[in-house]
Amino acid sequence: MIPYWAHAEDNCRLYQRVMNNLGVSMSRYRLIIASSDDPEAQDLASAELRRHTDEYRRIKRQFNQERCDGWSRD
Repeated sequence: MIPYWAHAEDNCRLYQRVMNNLGVSMSRYRLIIASSDDPEAQDLASAELRRHTDEYRRIKRQFNQERCDGWSRD
């Protein structure tokens, strides 16, 4: 049996990795939107950026609910 704190720590690391990967993808989509002259590419990048932003916010809420930021909310 795995102690709760070990499970929570694994979740925190996973959330952090997912948020980092989403952040990298979001930066790439912003670059495409800003630098591309192709409206179709901009629209696709914009839709993906919106999707990744929503996912990032969802994961960030879970990250905070697990108290992964190290702050106690007593």
